[in-house]
Amino acid sequence: QRFEMSAVGYLTDGTWKGGVSFSRWVNFSSSDDMLGTFTSQPCHLGLCRGFATTGPGSLIVYGSFAGVPADLPITILGDRVNISSLEILDSIGEFDTLHGIVNTTDNIEVRVGFTDGTSFIVSDFGAETSDWLRPSSLLTFQTNQKNAVSVNDEGILTLLNNYYTTIEVNVKENCANRYSDVKAIYANLDPEEHDVDLGYLFGPSLRQQTIGDYFDVEVRIQASETEPLTAFQVKVIFDYDELRVDSDDYCGRLYGWGWNFECTSNDPEYELLMVGTCGLVNTSECGTFDNNVIGFITFQAVRTGFIHLSGEVIKNMGVDTVTSNVKLFSGDAYFFVVDDAYFFVVDVDDDDDSLSTESEMRSEAEEVLSQSSVSSFNSTSTTNVVEVDCDTMQGDTNGDCVCDVADVRNIQYYISGLVNMSSLSSQAIYSMDANLDGRVDSADVHFLLRIVAYKYRFLADYSTTSNPFTLQISMLTWQSLPSHHNQSNLWLELALVDNKDLDMVFDYGNATSSPDGVFIIPERLDIGVFGAGGLPLTNEYHVPLVVIVETYNVFGDSSDSRLCPFYCTRRIEMCRNAFGDSADAFFPFNYPNLTIPEPTSSPTQSPNWQGANLQATRSASANIFTIMAIAAAMIAALIARYFYQKQPHRPAPFSQYVPTEAPPEPSIDGYVAGVFKKWNPNAMPPVLLQSTEFVQDLQEPGIFEKGKGGGEGRRANGEVLPGLLGEASQGDTAAMPDFQALKQDIPEANNKPTLRIDRSDSMDSLLDEDNPASFSAPPIPAKRDHGGTISQMPPRFPGGPQLRLEKPQLSDEDTDDSEDEDSFNDDNTTISGLSAGSQ
Repeated sequence: QRFEMSAVGYLTDGTWKGGVSFSRWVNFSSSDDMLGTFTSQPCHLGLCRGFATTGPGSLIVYGSFAGVPADLPITILGDRVNISSLEILDSIGEFDTLHGIVNTTDNIEVRVGFTDGTSFIVSDFGAETSDWLRPSSLLTFQTNQKNAVSVNDEGILTLLNNYYTTIEVNVKENCANRYSDVKAIYANLDPEEHDVDLGYLFGPSLRQQTIGDYFDVEVRIQASETEPLTAFQVKVIFDYDELRVDSDDYCGRLYGWGWNFECTSNDPEYELLMVGTCGLVNTSECGTFDNNVIGFITFQAVRTGFIHLSGEVIKNMGVDTVTSNVKLFSGDAYFFVVDDAYFFVVDVDDDDDSLSTESEMRSEAEEVLSQSSVSSFNSTSTTNVVEVDCDTMQGDTNGDCVCDVADVRNIQYYISGLVNMSSLSSQAIYSMDANLDGRVDSADVHFLLRIVAYKYRFLADYSTTSNPFTLQISMLTWQSLPSHHNQSNLWLELALVDNKDLDMVFDYGNATSSPDGVFIIPERLDIGVFGAGGLPLTNEYHVPLVVIVETYNVFGDSSDSRLCPFYCTRRIEMCRNAFGDSADAFFPFNYPNLTIPEPTSSPTQSPNWQGANLQATRSASANIFTIMAIAAAMIAALIARYFYQKQPHRPAPFSQYVPTEAPPEPSIDGYVAGVFKKWNPNAMPPVLLQSTEFVQDLQEPGIFEKGKGGGEGRRANGEVLPGLLGEASQGDTAAMPDFQALKQDIPEANNKPTLRIDRSDSMDSLLDEDNPASFSAPPIPAKRDHGGTISQMPPRFPGGPQLRLEKPQLSDEDTDDSEDEDSFNDDNTTISGLSAGSQ
């Protein structure tokens, strides 16, 4: 045994001082150095108080301070004194939990009892005897989970990892190996700066659950003592076959974070995302120093076994410090989910290992833990890194070629004046207005935060045409990738008035009436691309348009936080709540135009023509589908001819509108515009063929062998028929000439009818014979009746091509309907019974 001397000093006024603070200044010595000396710790400035014995006997210990002496007799016995008891004290960590960042240490304090009735505390640090009586001289230390908590020869414990249950700390005495003690402790890592911790602070970080249970898991992020947490983007990862998060309502913000916050579940089903920003100019006002409990997640246990929770820091930000794309370390933890029939609780004092199920589960756990790859907070993750074109990256407000929570914070700093626009790229400046409303404000912060949280989508590539009216728009994810249809949808609400009254038909996209116009379900043209369109019946300019976007998790579920209108309509509850169930709730995204076509000054170019028989010449580019289409058209023509000959009738209207531009020459690059027989009561009606593959070169003689829109025509016998308006160029928009000029230019046409194909124009009267000046007048809103010189157009398909026969008389006088029976004959062609202005 060894001992440590102490002393008390008394002053002349009766005051005194003792303890270590006084004893360390006292010079101690022995009367017999052969029995022992003051050469052991503790020492202070060369003055040692520890006495190491070397043999039995009696001696006097002297002490001196400022020349004042004192002494104490000591007897050293030669009898052997054995250890009679060991007790590990409750001094490890807090609440029996060794916690802290990785490599945190603590000392085991052991009270050692001896057969002579004495006892003292043995510890490497913290006990008075610790520096001169080494614990290893009397004791042996061990833990049963060296990967989580290790211990050295002097009883110093080191925290290495989390552990799902208690860890046994064993102490044995070295003398006779008769006495020992066991202490059960927990290993629970605290997060380093910007690391994320999950679960409890004390005890195991995640506790044993029973199958079917719902349980909460806290999420904590560590900031520094001097630099507050200003933004975070964290994902928690789990096995969906083991754990479930029912919806976004089963996660939320907690008391440690009072700023912008979003959490997203089931997108994908095995992840939960938490995003938050504090964009205050004075960052200290965020109040997010040290450890911050930012939120919670409510899980349901759905399968028994050894369950793993992990995650990734996508980006955590202080003021200047940023951590990104690393795996969670302190938050990487395991726990058991058990069935009621096999419920067990570890008790280190119970030697009964009769529960085979527990043993099997422990074996499984140890095998899993031995393969764990996360050993520190520096394991890089690349799951959130996406290769993109930086020049087109949506939402990248800080120019780092990534759209993440840092861009949300950058908008906040810009609004506060901390970011100078001149320091940003053009793409970053464009990205500041995330919701495309023409200004940068808190709405953009809110919008981009939900983009980063996978709940909203960017709108891109918006385009419209007015005639025919078409609208196309794309949706992009936070990665600037097309948003897949099974997790996003888009609707339109167009505030039509006149065209709604006229029952405008949308040829792609399904339109239904709404209180503020028409509600349109657009067609999905491609991944993330939506479109709608139709032919207007009258002009409408600057028509308010609202776009509504809704997103879904992987199970097709949505929520209020996934519904994003651009910008408001009474169809959305939050808009009704804010502005009432009225037109006041309609805030448009854009104002497209819908217009009807202007009248053309000349006929369109003619299509290719054919006589009675259709003979196809297979082109090099034709494929089996094209051949099948032509064959089907021929069969349809034969059937139509059969029934037509049985009962003559007027030709049916075109079933759909065809392209307004036809190729000037027979070509395999355009459309089969039409095939027409010679017109007589016993012939079949016109047959319309369409193909986007090629145009068959048609050679069968007919009324025209070749024609040019508005230009000359030629009979099969070679006779040239001048066109009504002369040679027309494609896209000619000049005003029509007056009738008198036409009569002078083409006198030979006065005695012959002229066949021509014109595009119909939505006007009350394209040709007002009482008013020649009306040829250049602006269009008049249509009433679906195009007048006497153009046949009645089917209301559903305005703007298509029209076949019409015009009387040869070109004058501004009224047409005498009694002169219907015009006819003209030659060797090859007979046209009879055709009335002016008829079909």
